[in-house]
Amino acid sequence: MKIKLLSGLLWCFFTTPLLAQEYKLHTPAEILKVMEDSKLSYEIVALEKPLSPADRSKKVNTNEFYQKRTDSAVEVMKFDPSMSARTLADQAESRFSDKNYTQARTFYKEALRADSSYFKLYTYIGQTYEQEGLVSEAMEWYQKAIDKNPIDYMAHWFLADLYIGQKQAAKALKHILLAHVLNRNNPRIEASLKEIFQANKMRYADWSFTPQVELKKKDEQHVEVRANSLWMGYALARAVWQFEPGFKEAQGYSREQAFVSQEEKEALMSLQLLAAQDKSMKPSMEVQALKKALDNQLLNEYIFYEIWLPQQPQLAYQLPEEMLESLGNYVKLARKK
Repeated sequence: MKIKLLSGLLWCFFTTPLLAQEYKLHTPAEILKVMEDSKLSYEIVALEKPLSPADRSKKVNTNEFYQKRTDSAVEVMKFDPSMSARTLADQAESRFSDKNYTQARTFYKEALRADSSYFKLYTYIGQTYEQEGLVSEAMEWYQKAIDKNPIDYMAHWFLADLYIGQKQAAKALKHILLAHVLNRNNPRIEASLKEIFQANKMRYADWSFTPQVELKKKDEQHVEVRANSLWMGYALARAVWQFEPGFKEAQGYSREQAFVSQEEKEALMSLQLLAAQDKSMKPSMEVQALKKALDNQLLNEYIFYEIWLPQQPQLAYQLPEEMLESLGNYVKLARKK
């Protein structure tokens, strides 16, 4: 195998980072050895110009899902209300559109009686009260919606806005963080998040995880790896996981499996290592947040929030409440200016 590395990169790959020891990962040196022993030819060159963040503002969740919990699992289900409940809800929607909130509420409640598992109607009932200025009643129904279905991002969002109106900034922050995590790319929720951060005397650091990396398999024997100097180690780990024959399968994962924690950690370890070696360069936002995550044992939260949820926001629906709250804590810590 032929491998060409940027000047000054090779030596740092033969250290053994503590991160590798802690998480039982392949070290950067071991990744490099896989490449050296490979039948593939990896061509490694400098990235010519910076890559821009992806626009995922239209990749948003809907409120058509709820969690069904058992003692051993969390199952995500799509609402499938009875025909009678659906008909009554449609009538309620029509009256809500006409601003006849009292009648809309009557039909929503009838729909709930027809199908008690149609949990999102609790949120809609809350909205009817809010539109009439009945804040206490609205908050009560939003909380009922959350109790029935913790992944109802709308209920968390609307409840957060009402808490801000009541000058209860800390409670508002708790719920807007959950709403944001549950619908990671929604720009309107993010706007509320920024406002509620300010109410809590914080500023939200608005950036997107954007690896300066391009990987391309040119043919059956040649892989091209492009990256800037900071992201080169990250790029090499990604290249091995993506292209090296049998490597991913040897770790116990199928080739089709998109989200692999071990892969993310091995790539991030190399990013963290190279950033630590180069004292002359100001750390990127990705590196600064990664250091905070590592210092506070929040690496899994970093991976979910910064990498996976922007790509596939519905993953949040599968998470237990404890992880959702931990993700909120990560945002408070690592995205605070």
